[in-house]
Amino acid sequence: MKYFKYYVAIFLIVAAAIMLIWSGQAKKIITYYHAAESGNENATSTQKTYVTIGSATLIVDVADTFEARAQGLSNTQSLPLDRGMLFSFEQDKQWGIWMKDMRYPLDILWLDASSTIIDVKKSADPKNYPETYFPKRNARYVLETNAGFFDQTGAKIGDIVKIFKN
Repeated sequence: MKYFKYYVAIFLIVAAAIMLIWSGQAKKIITYYHAAESGNENATSTQKTYVTIGSATLIVDVADTFEARAQGLSNTQSLPLDRGMLFSFEQDKQWGIWMKDMRYPLDILWLDASSTIIDVKKSADPKNYPETYFPKRNARYVLETNAGFFDQTGAKIGDIVKIFKN
């Protein structure tokens, strides 16, 4: 009886830990379900948005939370040609991008608050991880596309990217 209070306290701590773990897993399952509906079952965002550069339009998943930005396109097998990921930040900074757990190269475009392309890293290779790529100036958005997209569209620094929801 002397240790009964300790056993109860330990039981409550373990039960609380299990509930926290379970609720986190439930959130991941719900996010996965919504991302799968958007056509990219490994995406972490539930928002469907479009970006247009010149005559090319991509459907992008928006990473606008810390968790979604940390996950990015990591662990995806491929990226359909008409897809991308748009990282949206609350403020302008030199946001770094790495290729952790990536399986294919990407073009990384940094955009300012007016959606103007301010820098690009073409064909960022997953083999270069843990190298982190940074823009030359502060950016508000980062757009990840398949490698070669930037050149195929004829885009250049200074072009405006249209971001819209349908």
